[in-house]
Amino acid sequence: MCNDESDTQSQIPAASTPPAAPATLSDEALKEKHVSEYQRSQFVQQRWNTLQDRYPTLLSRLAILQTLVALQKESGGAFAEKTVFIHMADHVLSIHRIGEINMDTLTTAIEVYENDDIVPGIIFVPIDQILWAGTTNNPFGIERMGLLPHTEHPTARFEAYEKLRRTLAGLPPLG
Repeated sequence: MCNDESDTQSQIPAASTPPAAPATLSDEALKEKHVSEYQRSQFVQQRWNTLQDRYPTLLSRLAILQTLVALQKESGGAFAEKTVFIHMADHVLSIHRIGEINMDTLTTAIEVYENDDIVPGIIFVPIDQILWAGTTNNPFGIERMGLLPHTEHPTARFEAYEKLRRTLAGLPPLG
């Protein structure tokens, strides 16, 4: 036989319970992410201010790296071999890519091409070791360093890259 009462109870939902709230963890995680990003930006700004006040040469070296990162973005994320160089006291680095610039340790990761006694790979450089950086329109090697005339075939330049390079250097555009 059928128990009417149990059949009725199975068809009627229990006291109306609110539907489960969507996971607020994502909201909390998002909030924590924003707070963390804000704190990080505050730390970076404080670090910049300290560098500006106490170590202006480090600030200028960071500016050199930021300029190279802007050029790198414009050139498709990497530089052609023997076109961008960072000069240090003992070495000249032919730059492939600039990686992370770490404001905590004041170091940067740089992917380099082979150049003199430097083998290709990734190196980590203290920012205070960077003296200056340079870019060139045409790749060149050590043979071009002499006083003898040289003949090279010019390579194609990317107009947007060249325009940005000259703008960041504060130079007028090419004719």
